[in-house]
Amino acid sequence: MGSGIITTHGVDPLVAWQTRVHWFRDAAITAAITTLLSGSVLVSEDGVLEVSWLPMAEPDSGYLFLRRPGGLTAEIVLRAVGSSDLVTHDRRDSRPAPDRWQSLAPDGSTRWELFNCVTHRLRALRS
Repeated sequence: MGSGIITTHGVDPLVAWQTRVHWFRDAAITAAITTLLSGSVLVSEDGVLEVSWLPMAEPDSGYLFLRRPGGLTAEIVLRAVGSSDLVTHDRRDSRPAPDRWQSLAPDGSTRWELFNCVTHRLRALRS
């Protein structure tokens, strides 16, 4: 389970964005956001819950999209940081991002686990 996930103000994003997480009114997207931001493992599955990454110009920063086909898409803006930049942190290095946050499961699905990162924004997008 990952740790060291904070907002730009140093707060747990599940506390800071508690109301925002429930804006989605989609139980699967809400559960996926909560799973990721708590540091738990989220499994991406084509056609069910799709997770993708779009890098930004700043190294180790980007947009993480959680999408349910036919539903809303959640966009989380993230930046990987070193453990020395955090009070509470994970021993693992989160850079380069997103490579350190994703792994391939034996069944071929992709597993995502966030740690040592700053969350800049969470918003809903139309699919």
